[in-house]
Amino acid sequence: MMIVIDDNILKPLKISKKELKLDLAIGLFIDYKTTLGQSAQIANMTQGQFSKELSKRQISLHYDIEDFNEDMKTIESLNL
Repeated sequence: MMIVIDDNILKPLKISKKELKLDLAIGLFIDYKTTLGQSAQIANMTQGQFSKELSKRQISLHYDIEDFNEDMKTIESLNL
């Protein structure tokens, strides 16, 4: 899919196409519409780079009680 935004809209905002892609990716991630990996792809970044950008903006990764419980089950199954 291609999204076209006229340069006349972007110029007054003083935002580059790269910044716009990053802001879009972050917005989708915050709204739980994309995963970390998908958002990183939208922003043309690695997951590590995207995670660092989230951290810089004080945005936490999605990790809820369900994720914790799944991690605990995995750990228990490893019999460590």
